[in-house]
Amino acid sequence: MSAQTDTNVVKASIDAARALFSTDPNLALAEAQKALYLAEKINDWRFIAKSYNTIGSAFYFKNQLDSATYYQLQALSIQEKLNDPEGKGRSYANLSSIKSDKRQFEEAIAYAIKAEKEFLACNYFLGLGKLYNIIGGLFYKRKDLVNTEKYFLKAKNYIEKINDDSFTYTVYSNLGNYYDEIQKKEIALNYYIQAYTIALKNEHVSNLIIVTNNLCAQYLSLKNYELAKKYGIESLILIQKNNVDPYYKVNAFANFSEVLKYEKNYVEAKRYIDSALYIATSEKHLEKVVTCKMLLSNLFNAQNDYKAAYKTLLEANNLSDSLYKANLESQVNAINETYETEKKDLKIQQQQDVLKQQTLENKRKTIMLWLGIIAFSISSFFAALAFINFRKARKANHIIQNQNQVLTLQKTDIAHQKELIEEKQREIIDSINYAQRIQQAVLTSTDVWEKISKDYFIFFRPKDIVSGDFYWAYNTPNGRSIFAIADCTGHGVPGGFMSMLGNSFLNELIIENKLFKADIILNKLRTRIIQALEQQGKTNQKDGMDMALCVWNRLDNTLEYAGANNPLWLVRQGKITEYKADKMPIGTYTTDATPFTAHTITLQKEDCLYLSTDGFPDQFGGDKGKKYKYKNMELLFEKIANQSMNEQGQLIQHEFENWKGTLEQLDDVCILGIKI
Repeated sequence: MSAQTDTNVVKASIDAARALFSTDPNLALAEAQKALYLAEKINDWRFIAKSYNTIGSAFYFKNQLDSATYYQLQALSIQEKLNDPEGKGRSYANLSSIKSDKRQFEEAIAYAIKAEKEFLACNYFLGLGKLYNIIGGLFYKRKDLVNTEKYFLKAKNYIEKINDDSFTYTVYSNLGNYYDEIQKKEIALNYYIQAYTIALKNEHVSNLIIVTNNLCAQYLSLKNYELAKKYGIESLILIQKNNVDPYYKVNAFANFSEVLKYEKNYVEAKRYIDSALYIATSEKHLEKVVTCKMLLSNLFNAQNDYKAAYKTLLEANNLSDSLYKANLESQVNAINETYETEKKDLKIQQQQDVLKQQTLENKRKTIMLWLGIIAFSISSFFAALAFINFRKARKANHIIQNQNQVLTLQKTDIAHQKELIEEKQREIIDSINYAQRIQQAVLTSTDVWEKISKDYFIFFRPKDIVSGDFYWAYNTPNGRSIFAIADCTGHGVPGGFMSMLGNSFLNELIIENKLFKADIILNKLRTRIIQALEQQGKTNQKDGMDMALCVWNRLDNTLEYAGANNPLWLVRQGKITEYKADKMPIGTYTTDATPFTAHTITLQKEDCLYLSTDGFPDQFGGDKGKKYKYKNMELLFEKIANQSMNEQGQLIQHEFENWKGTLEQLDDVCILGIKI
């Protein structure tokens, strides 16, 4: 077989693997490993690198991201030595996708920029188009919609330079999703129709099901029920003829129930939404269960069955609340299992290092043995001695091989455990993402803040998905506006629980019990927190929160402020005044709890009020990597106070991003500004 024939066989295996990524990643992995074996056999380093790249991609589609990273880095190491720009670009782009799936967005963007440079160097248009589609998706996940549109449109421009229907379908679908997100329904519809045309032409069943569902939902939102029904029926027919993911069935049945509801065919509508609810419940798609129950409630409401509508809506709300608390025990177990796995990995690595050293030592002995045989073949004594040493070395190697087999079995078992842990972690992340949406729904809405002042800003930047900082406001019937920001113990899920507790107690004390004195509210809140957390005596329990709370009496334009570690700043005519907080938190138990202090301020028009948690002042950054500090924050407030509050919020965000730079955010950040 010629060298050319050999490389053709390798190329065929790589192409076969890449064609199977989305449909059968296990078979794709087998083809890629076959390509690597053949490439190593003919010692073709360019194809060895391509094989590593393809193996990494197969692991990516199997959602085994650590293995995917390892093989992409192996490929990149070879491609850098070969100075292969297209190969390097592929590996960088794949690493970008991996980092994106791990929610490491800064690293993902950095890899994408490196890939762009390589693809531009070799005019690899298909790679550039797919890369810009990846970058657009990155910005979409970060809710940076300006850059999302920019890069998706860049990807679209490259469609004209290449002929790849699968890529064209993906870009059009992403653009449809983007424009649907920003409520430009007609533009979204146009892209969905183009994606539908491509999927229909290529008879790609899963793509057709997705896009017909999207078209049905889009026409429903545009109240074009005739076309919504057309695409809904097409989706149902495809689902009936093919074995598809239950998730698609839920979407199709739910959409079609809405079409039937419009036609007042309530019996059939309920049958479809019941089917969707049954599948969502069976598959444990809890978010879809909530959605289906909301649609079922709307269906009951359309039939004037208000009792059933209310009951179903209550079930949906209760399930939404339960999602916030779900999987916390699993999260702890997953963390513990990860820790134990890492310990096992480290132990195995140490054992392997010892075995490698022993193997090298045995090889050295074997070499010396053969040299001894050649040099001293005339001496039977040394020949016999060499033979004995050779037998010992072979026995040692046999022992090492047995140990390696044991280690391989242990590694396989650990890899399986790791896959289970990764699956649990994905479920946890999904649950925490849902918890974030619940927390955002609980935070005080814009219409409440605008009744306090049309000119205000809130800079809210959680460190993790769920925040321990929160903001709260309420307008009383007797002419008072009460607003607060708080910093709960911890961040992430523990901080999120504390924030929900604080939010609930403020509602109870102010809205239900009608307490309108700032210091009394903090005193009562401390009592409720201590009772709720069962803080007693001299325990080490330190859970609680810092808070700044203001009661603005609009009738006489006075403001009463009380603070637990969080001060109030007032900027008047360019000069800043700090009203200091009591140096104690809300929650820590003391034998003789000192009452909180109330400060009364007579307000003037154009006064600017600022409340902040400690997240920004404590953030490390700048040229020397030091804390920002409260003094710099006061100078910033003085400097920007003459701008509108909207502009001030943008300036504070810009200052925070510039200061933090590439360093990690240390804590949740919440800053409130209100102009009188």
